[in-house]
Amino acid sequence: MDVINKTNSKDRRQQIIDAASDLFRKQGYYGTRMTDIAHYIGVTKPVVYRFFDSKEKLFSEWFEDSVTHEYDQLIDYINNSKESARVITKVTLDKYFDMIVSSLILTPYKIAIMEAGICPEITKIVYDKMQIRFLDAMHALFERAQKNKELKELKEFDVKLMVNLFVAPICASLVHYTVFGYEKVDPERLKKFYDAHHDSFWMSWAA
Repeated sequence: MDVINKTNSKDRRQQIIDAASDLFRKQGYYGTRMTDIAHYIGVTKPVVYRFFDSKEKLFSEWFEDSVTHEYDQLIDYINNSKESARVITKVTLDKYFDMIVSSLILTPYKIAIMEAGICPEITKIVYDKMQIRFLDAMHALFERAQKNKELKELKEFDVKLMVNLFVAPICASLVHYTVFGYEKVDPERLKKFYDAHHDSFWMSWAA
């Protein structure tokens, strides 16, 4: 009986997370109530609170469940790959392309961008777990690339500028698709955009 109860509990927890994912995507974080999540799966609100004592904790776990694991793999690759910086940056852009096309990261980014004024704590979760780690990883990558004579010799400030130049088109595409809607994603156009950005970046900055 204990095994059955544990299995049912695990299933219910995942059911709540899946419901939250659908509703966060459709209604945003602020527009989704715990009552909405309960109704979505046909239970009462106390059942949802039995697993998550706040909407913020539910968002955080949903974020971990749906995004962070895959994002962790990308950060680990950037930090630890022995491949050239040119290859790593190409893989990074390809990975972002995959995540955008699959809408994996668009929902949390939409919430972070569109609801920053009313839910700053949620924006901080997204920023701390994604954006700041990505920027730090890219900064370390370009510093390694300089030492390996793959990039032009630059000062510390210029390395930060280089990171911003590389990341800017990624951020621009994320903002574009989160503001104008997931259905606006044109995979072919986005792929060409990322490929052109990668080629022009290395044409400008390769040693």
